[in-house]
Amino acid sequence: MGFCRPCKSRTYIGIGAAAESVSAELSLLVQRIRLNAEQMEKTEDVLVSLVNSIGECRYLLSIRGLGYITVAGLLAELGPLSFYQKAKQLIKMAGTNPTESESAGKRGSRTPKKQDTIY
Repeated sequence: MGFCRPCKSRTYIGIGAAAESVSAELSLLVQRIRLNAEQMEKTEDVLVSLVNSIGECRYLLSIRGLGYITVAGLLAELGPLSFYQKAKQLIKMAGTNPTESESAGKRGSRTPKKQDTIY
């Protein structure tokens, strides 16, 4: 009851139209991917020129592992590094602050603890 018999015909109505539709959709997706890649490249070029226009960026870029996008993110989050007089202030903004935990005269380990940032 309700079983379908296998179709013996090798041609189906609508296969050609469906194939054209799928082909058109794939073509549009490829165009969209190319446009996105082009826009990302332009955005990265603008980002690189903005980062290069900030004097202290050359020091950050000299740190192994930091690229333009990372430096831009750091400065966007922290603001100018000249705002900070001590490294402790930067550590605090990063959300980790090595502190000792004490309770009733007993000292705990001096491991970094996650702190809330002001944001």
